[in-house]
Amino acid sequence: MNRSEGGRSGSLGCAIVAAAAALGLGCSASDDGTGPTDGGRDRVEGTDGAVDDGLILESEGGACDAAPCTAACADLGYPVGECVGDVCSCSGGGADADGDEDGGGGADADGDPDGEPDVDLDAPLVCPPDPGDGCGPTEICDNGSDDDCDGQVDEGCSCVGGSVQYCFAGSPGRRNIGGCVDGQQICTGMEWGTWGPCEGGILPEPEVCDGKDNDCNDCVDDLEECRPSIVCPSEDSTTPLTWYELHCTDFYPDGGADCTWDVVSPTGSATTSVEDPSAEDTRVYFDISGDYVITVTIVDPYGVTYVCTFIVHVRGQGIRVEMWWNDGVSADSTSDVDLHFHRNPPANAWFNASDCYYADCVIGPMSWVTYTIDWGYPDSPTTACARRRCPNPRLDIDDVEGWGPENANMDGAHDGDSFRVAVHYYDADTWGSYADVNVRVYCGGTPRVVYGPARINNDTPGAGDIWRVADIVARGATGDDCDITSLATGTAYDIRPDSSRSGF
Repeated sequence: MNRSEGGRSGSLGCAIVAAAAALGLGCSASDDGTGPTDGGRDRVEGTDGAVDDGLILESEGGACDAAPCTAACADLGYPVGECVGDVCSCSGGGADADGDEDGGGGADADGDPDGEPDVDLDAPLVCPPDPGDGCGPTEICDNGSDDDCDGQVDEGCSCVGGSVQYCFAGSPGRRNIGGCVDGQQICTGMEWGTWGPCEGGILPEPEVCDGKDNDCNDCVDDLEECRPSIVCPSEDSTTPLTWYELHCTDFYPDGGADCTWDVVSPTGSATTSVEDPSAEDTRVYFDISGDYVITVTIVDPYGVTYVCTFIVHVRGQGIRVEMWWNDGVSADSTSDVDLHFHRNPPANAWFNASDCYYADCVIGPMSWVTYTIDWGYPDSPTTACARRRCPNPRLDIDDVEGWGPENANMDGAHDGDSFRVAVHYYDADTWGSYADVNVRVYCGGTPRVVYGPARINNDTPGAGDIWRVADIVARGATGDDCDITSLATGTAYDIRPDSSRSGF
């Protein structure tokens, strides 16, 4: 606001001279008439040529003393009084955070729809007590934390082979605080094993002015003079088989920035990048369940670079079985491995109406496949599979050109319903060799087991090995919980030749 030439108008006006005179202060013509609760502060004439909201009291002695200045401003209804050069500047508090004229931290008066008080960015940052690192003398098994802070999680603890648990490889006191997000670890071995490394997640990092608690001390942007220009989330969630929209302005609301995008997908996913890594607006496809780590690098119009990393948790309902094979093999080679999901009872042969597989259970773009089985379960909403219909069970993806994934789903199973999972090596195709296969099972969106790699072979198209992986029993009223039993014996997976297809 420009300087007022006529002095203060309204109820206070220069009638406040009497109140200030006792402290040797007078009323200046630089007062702009907006009142003590407007949140602004006068600037001294001569520094920038303008006087902002507030009141200036000039000292009769030509110098300003802090204590009388504060007292005089308080008597006049201004909560803040401080010396600026040789004058006493009174104001209603910190600068207005959102640029309206309602008084910074006061009641909402800017006509926006939130109905909430405006945030005063100049108010002191109030934070809860720092939770601390929480390091202890010994490791506690099966809690997924690095209790003794040696960089390992549940080391030396026994576990059931293939089991999955959430874990955090940082200091346990920072776990699930602020921007810190769990990763996952798998129990390596067959019947009994030990926990493998904790992978994924987001660990504490130095605090950055980005609207996120990066160092996980339960306090956001606890930095001097922090006014975040970007919005950086910690995590988000969605369902499998969906496109996830990415917009630069969601992270830099002022617009005009350049964004580049990167994604790290969970093991087994065929997604290797976003659709257009350098576009302002783009998207990424989530083909399987798991945690996708997305990083956006933002260069604002002034050339300042920001980096924001967050995790999107992709979870589906019911029982979800995912299969992929030959990690790291060149994409130029192809092979065809098939996922089978068999109901029990009947405990009979494979490749029939009791077996959900490529010939009878696919809902997708393949014109040569029709859905022919009927196990008596109702369809799920189409949002559950992003297909024209979502029957149960169903095979969402049949990958005939390697290396997966393939996904079998069973929503709404009844408590006690039983199923068996198997993998068949249909054709070695141009790869012409073995397949190292992995299977992962989710129940109600929670990763429960990962089995493999199991090596299976194929010498004749359509007649390769069959790996009988596990039995699954649905639990709960909605079938979102389950019991899983590996069919491995001792130290070996249950792998048999194609001729065994007539037996369960």
